[in-house]
Amino acid sequence: MGMHIENLTNLFDATTFSDPKDGAKACRKACLSYLLCQIWEYSDVYGCFIEDSQKDNVHYPLVDNGYDMDTNGPIAPTIIAGEYIQHLCPTADFIPPPLDQATGDGGVVVSAKVP
Repeated sequence: MGMHIENLTNLFDATTFSDPKDGAKACRKACLSYLLCQIWEYSDVYGCFIEDSQKDNVHYPLVDNGYDMDTNGPIAPTIIAGEYIQHLCPTADFIPPPLDQATGDGGVVVSAKVP
C-alpha cells in the first residue's frame, strides 16, 4: 500500500496474529466498531493503527506532505492494508404529518389518530 498516516493510535502489534491478513481483518473490524474511527492501517511490522480522536487528531485534509500522510518514509512500505471509513446513519423515509382542516368557526378537525 505504501502510505502511512500520522497520529493514529497503535491498537495491537503485528505479532498478535501469525497471518498478516488476519491482523488486517481484525484491525478493520476494530475501526468499524468504533464510531470515532475513520481511518485504519495495518503494518506487517508495526501492527494495527486506528484513528482515535480522543487521543490524537488526524490532520485534514490529508495531503502527502511527508508528515501527516507519508508515502516515502520508513513505515510506509510496511503498510499492507488500510481504509478510510465514513460511518453514516441511514435516513428514514420522510412522511409528512397530516394537516388539520379548519372548520370555519375557529376550530379544527383532527384527522390523525393518536396512538
